[in-house]
Amino acid sequence: MPEYNYKCNECAVAFKEEHGMKEAVEKCPSCGSVHSLRRMPSNFLLASKKKEEKTGDIVKRSIEEFRKDLNEEKHRLKEEFHD
Repeated sequence: MPEYNYKCNECAVAFKEEHGMKEAVEKCPSCGSVHSLRRMPSNFLLASKKKEEKTGDIVKRSIEEFRKDLNEEKHRLKEEFHD
């Protein structure tokens, strides 16, 4: 069964709970508050998102590299055909 992270909005206690994907914890094990729990992202997801490079940055870098290559090729062809 998957493990989920929860945090209580009433007492601010964070805890983990194993249950099925369609199930949810409704009562805080610390203060007993009902319907005050919030499911939190797992540490694995937070860590992996920080390491990922944004798509826009990849595209910008690729465009800059293509521009550089294109300019180098233009200069090479100019020298080859205009000399």
